[in-house]
Amino acid sequence: MNIVLHKVFNTLAENKTDDETVVVFLHGNSANSLIWRNQFKCELLQNFRMMALDLPGHGASPKLEEYSLTRLVDILVDSCQNFPKMVLVGHSLGGHLAIEALPKLPNCIGLLIFGTPPVKSPLNLHEAFLADERISLLFKGQLNATERVSFVSGICSDTSPERSKLIESLLSTDAKFREGMGVSAANDEFSDEAEILRTARLPIAVMHGSNDALVNADYIEKLKIPYLWKQKVHYVESSTHSPHIENPSYFNQLLFQFLEDIQNEEVES
Repeated sequence: MNIVLHKVFNTLAENKTDDETVVVFLHGNSANSLIWRNQFKCELLQNFRMMALDLPGHGASPKLEEYSLTRLVDILVDSCQNFPKMVLVGHSLGGHLAIEALPKLPNCIGLLIFGTPPVKSPLNLHEAFLADERISLLFKGQLNATERVSFVSGICSDTSPERSKLIESLLSTDAKFREGMGVSAANDEFSDEAEILRTARLPIAVMHGSNDALVNADYIEKLKIPYLWKQKVHYVESSTHSPHIENPSYFNQLLFQFLEDIQNEEVES
């Protein structure tokens, strides 16, 4: 059965039917497409066709009987394979899904990830992530009020005006989704994402919130990514795990520069 995901487009994407590149935004665990509001309303980005998806069990997308990483990747590929050209922008779990799908999406001409330490095989969560007790909440089904606050505190700073919206999206997410991701991790379903990026032949941008308490920056710095954009990890100040909502101005500038560089490369080729 085909799963039709809920999609949000900017005006340009809705009004054009040509072969221009589509920028596809993938949110993280227990968020939804509304998390990209600061990008969709950014004047700097309005000349790009943009689309944000709700993952299964999130936002307005349908729920599944059960969730697994493998099935999510298949659904993502099915949702994106018909675009002539696309750039994937993935946050946290959305970044992992983007990497996992990359070998199956020859139409992808660029990848930007953040809050996403590319894992290895066998699964090395202990290396890729910092020792933070909130990591376990990413894989827990039902969360009580205290755990929900703790979950969101790991995603963004306590002073962020987006906190209430993140809690709303957390509450509306199918609790079985987080459990399914936990089972997938336990079953070692994740690919060797570090190897996928090492062998990929397309521009890859990596951002990192300078105060991210979940992701191990030292681990990311040591990865070999030959096509790494500007040959460095881009740190976003005044942000934790979600720089796109905590410091959207700088994040959007970097995203714009990345998309412009891809566009220029396309023209030259």
